[in-house]
Amino acid sequence: KPHADLKVSNRSNWSASMSERLFATADLGAGTDLPEPEHHFVATCLFFDIIEFSKQCAERTSEQVRDWMLEVHTTVEDLTEKHAIRVVECRGDCYICISGTSYTEEDLWETQMMRMINFGCDVHNQLIGGEHKTRIRIGIAVGPLTI
Repeated sequence: KPHADLKVSNRSNWSASMSERLFATADLGAGTDLPEPEHHFVATCLFFDIIEFSKQCAERTSEQVRDWMLEVHTTVEDLTEKHAIRVVECRGDCYICISGTSYTEEDLWETQMMRMINFGCDVHNQLIGGEHKTRIRIGIAVGPLTI
């Protein structure tokens, strides 16, 4: 636990030295082809997954699951481009997306939260209105980020 002694109980006490300690990372990628970690003082992170995914997969054929996931992945891909959102992880029905990292020219720090909210609403609306009536669960957090 490299930062077990770091406790942030009052945001007004936040200081540059605390953020530097928070962003401190071990040299885990030494000697590998891993990219250098990116540190962002404030970024927005969105997580979503499909409600009752396993149950719905069990009720469908493999071809139906394939077509369903193609609809989900295509929708998300189109909307990430529209909202300048970056997908950092996708595992089956789960997505982790970030904004506010200047990944693209349109990924402005000043608009990160509204773009992420609009992205989440658009993903929900398009999937629930799509052929498979997919319902998703969304969580959003804002704060320091190292990826």
